[in-house]
Amino acid sequence: MDVSITSERRIDLFNHNDFILSAIKEAKEMVEMTGKLIKDVRADILQVSVASPFSGIESYERCKVDGYLLTDDPDGRLDYEGHQKAVISYPGLANEEMVKEVDKILKGYYMSLGYVPLAVRQVLRRHSLDEMKRLWHSARTFMGYMRRRG
Repeated sequence: MDVSITSERRIDLFNHNDFILSAIKEAKEMVEMTGKLIKDVRADILQVSVASPFSGIESYERCKVDGYLLTDDPDGRLDYEGHQKAVISYPGLANEEMVKEVDKILKGYYMSLGYVPLAVRQVLRRHSLDEMKRLWHSARTFMGYMRRRG
């Protein structure tokens, strides 16, 4: 798959990207391609999570029939801190691997030198003090999360 990304930064818009891993029968190669795409996009704010299909949608029924769904319990979808857990596991791409990939992508993105200019640009926008406070809070929350994940 060839994906070309061009980023236009002339207008003052926040680039917020949200990626969800573990589509039906997603392979590790697709997860790696998503990670490469994320690097090219250079979002101001990036969210990456693992899909969590709920009862009543096609992917839920498909995962349940194929044996990929790890729990039917809605309470089993969150950890003790309220973070979403991976509830799908595929042959060749286990739920633990998906979570590790999410953590690796987020850590590689936010802790890279490439993110520094994006963060500085956010602070230099209007409401710079508010942006700095938001970034500081986000950084502390992220670092705490990563520290707990090991």
